Amino acid sequence: MKRKRILIIGGGLAGLSSAVFIKNADDENQYDITILEASPKFGGRTYSYFDKNYDTFFDNGQHILAGWYKNTFNYLKTIGSSNLLNVQENLEINFIDISGETFVLKVPGVIAPFNIIFALWKYNAIRLTDKIKLIHVLRLINVEKFNDEYLLSVSADILLTRLKQSECIRKYFWNPFIYAVFNSPATKVSAKMFVEILKHGFSGRKTSNLIIPKTDLNKLFIDPALTYLSNRGVDLKPGSRVKRIVSENGYVSSVILENDEAVECDFIISGVPFFSFKRLFDEKEYPGNFKDSDMLRASSITSIHVFFNEPVPETMIPLNSLGMNGLIGTKIQWVFRRSNVHLSLIISGSDFIKLDSGDTITAEEKAHISNLAMKELALCFDGIEKLSLKGVKVIKEKRATFIPDNESYKYRVDASCNIGNLYVAGDWTNTGLPATIESAITSAYNISKFF
Repeated sequence: MKRKRILIIGGGLAGLSSAVFIKNADDENQYDITILEASPKFGGRTYSYFDKNYDTFFDNGQHILAGWYKNTFNYLKTIGSSNLLNVQENLEINFIDISGETFVLKVPGVIAPFNIIFALWKYNAIRLTDKIKLIHVLRLINVEKFNDEYLLSVSADILLTRLKQSECIRKYFWNPFIYAVFNSPATKVSAKMFVEILKHGFSGRKTSNLIIPKTDLNKLFIDPALTYLSNRGVDLKPGSRVKRIVSENGYVSSVILENDEAVECDFIISGVPFFSFKRLFDEKEYPGNFKDSDMLRASSITSIHVFFNEPVPETMIPLNSLGMNGLIGTKIQWVFRRSNVHLSLIISGSDFIKLDSGDTITAEEKAHISNLAMKELALCFDGIEKLSLKGVKVIKEKRATFIPDNESYKYRVDASCNIGNLYVAGDWTNTGLPATIESAITSAYNISKFF
């Protein structure tokens, strides 16, 4: 039997995991797979790079995984890197406000939903009346209180208002949760997607647990996948930019590379981001087969890496099992202790975080962001300003995710489409999840079931 050829456009996480899942299930060796990646490196928007000035690898952003990331863990187990995760036994987060006071949200190891209820009951940042109202929101996990038509017509912000969530509880619980998960403020998050994530995150004893990499993103997600695929005969072609997909009579026949070479195939999987997808097609072809994916709007993440010449005392920055702290009342949202002399600071949704000047964090000059970071660290961690500073590095990922509002449902494409042998993978496709690593890998897993 002649083996079928699969072309995968894009060597980011969606493209790589598509190849991994298909190869893992290809017991009869039916498919030859080629991955065409435009850039000289694989990984797409999940990548690390080495900085010789600081002698370390920088990730393009701090990725936090959650206990409900089923397909992500399956992928990592398959490529052999699941041992490179730092996994919480139970959810535990320290939150520190600008007065320096610390509040601990700690989930006990009991069945859901009692685990999160007990945690919130002991969470001293919010009042008793707010705790009772918060538990009413969590009932959405198991009770269909609102229909989809309503949830698709309002934002998470409006839903929280309807559920009588106070400014205090938003400040100390909902805002950190929503920015971390959706990379957008509650006003820009679909109520339907918000409720779906509550169900994913708080429906099991371990689903709310947080997981962070022990190593850089390349060593966790990318390099082991390339080794796995190379060992199974997958043809990896970096520096191969696809100019156009050619389709005839409802099927893809080939792709045209930038050098005008035509590459024929039996099946094609697109793993490119939403802002690059439409350009793969002839203008006349695109509207009849796809939603207007280019109408999705991007949201940025800003990371600030702070290096000291001397160790940061553990008594200065309280640690949970992952070395992370949430900050309240600041532009900086999260602080990760990467080493004794290296802190990683995260500002999710930085397009929406405004400074006194009126500019957003994303638009601000990196020197000003560095100064802001050091001022806010000094507000929350007494004495840190006295430590000898080696340097600060700011990284802006300007198209990290899409904005997950109700409009986004109109523009997210399905895995399969009107073109019979074309499949579409990516965190922006119609997985029902926000733009997360789990969404990208879930899209790939869904596609693998077609083969």
